[in-house]
Amino acid sequence: MDIQKAVVEAAHKAGVIAVGHALGYAGAKDLFDAGVDGLTHCFLDKPPSDDFIDIMLTRNIHCNPTLVLCASQTVERQEWQREFRKDPLADRMMLPRKMYQAGITLVAGSDAGGQEFGVAYGLGMHIEMYLLKHEIGMTLEDVLKAATSNVAKRFGFNDRGEIAVGKKADFVLLKGDADSVLSDIQQGCLPVEGVWRDGVLANVYEERFPEFSLKRDED
Repeated sequence: MDIQKAVVEAAHKAGVIAVGHALGYAGAKDLFDAGVDGLTHCFLDKPPSDDFIDIMLTRNIHCNPTLVLCASQTVERQEWQREFRKDPLADRMMLPRKMYQAGITLVAGSDAGGQEFGVAYGLGMHIEMYLLKHEIGMTLEDVLKAATSNVAKRFGFNDRGEIAVGKKADFVLLKGDADSVLSDIQQGCLPVEGVWRDGVLANVYEERFPEFSLKRDED
């Protein structure tokens, strides 16, 4: 606990947030006592309790549930869960669903890159947003916020996360309406039509949108 508190204090002193990683109820409570700003993943060894939710609300702690990571697991840590659940995937949706219903801020993230879990970059985020909408019951607007403005606000990136005057022009253009796109994970990755970073179109899309291409020197 002393180490956890020291890490959180050092992070806050440096002007950055502290996000904790705990897959057990007791560990998550310890992180709360240490003063973390958010959680990544959700605990697996107990059903969600009202007091846990109340602490998160009172202290304005956010959560990145990484649902796609949970969905990719098969026999991982099954012994932790046998006492209270029959469907592992459904059970892992319980806590983030209760968090959302209580008004706790959720941010979207896939935890892609872990060697043992098989969560793909890109597609993993698509599935994460799909699960937030169809398993957690989030509205489309809240899902999009979880993947954009909620993340920016929670991590202190105040110059981005929204399409607004004065913000960095970082955005992705998708083919089709967002509701239909996020409801169809059979198509694979999101149908990306274009990617802009700081107002500049990624050169791989220049043929599709020549009017947005940068003028490049011939030499």
